[in-house]
Amino acid sequence: IQSPHIIFLIVEKKVGPWYEGYLGEELIEDARNLLEMIQQEEWLRIKNNVLKAIASELKEFHDKGFYHSDLNAGNILIRKRWSPEKPVQQNLGSDEEHEAKEDSEHYNIIFIDLDCMNKSERVSPGRRRRNIFRLFRSLQKYAGRQRQTIEDDLYFLKSYRGEDKNLSLHFEKFLPLHRLFLAFHRPYWMLKRKK
Repeated sequence: IQSPHIIFLIVEKKVGPWYEGYLGEELIEDARNLLEMIQQEEWLRIKNNVLKAIASELKEFHDKGFYHSDLNAGNILIRKRWSPEKPVQQNLGSDEEHEAKEDSEHYNIIFIDLDCMNKSERVSPGRRRRNIFRLFRSLQKYAGRQRQTIEDDLYFLKSYRGEDKNLSLHFEKFLPLHRLFLAFHRPYWMLKRKK
């Protein structure tokens, strides 16, 4: 699992069981925060490749027993890398050239803020769903409905589950309810954006 190296960890004991913690992680050159990316114009062009890369990395993360309790768009870094096996053809028309270029883009996904992570033998389907839907909520909150649609969520879920039909049924059963839940939050988010 890709993550930045921890440089320092400071824990200040407060009263009783309460504490305040500070985690310092290395700076990762050429990495962009997902929260920033979803608000850029290029997001609409690259989002399928980015969502697929995040889904794949998150599946591996969960399969290894890791769970990030604060998974959101602000805790994911993305670094673009070019695949040498799929060069862009110079003689293609503009639409075809754009598709070839997009297909040749690949992304490294790096999870940060790992003090909110825990490790267990396995991550249950319910915890996986909660983790993914928390990410969806943050994408909706910062990108909005037009930039992060239900089709995007379904594409992410399909990329995450791969051939595992049980996970597919589990996720897709709860997606309409989750989208309804988001509809109640949307007016509040819009008011906060105007401030």
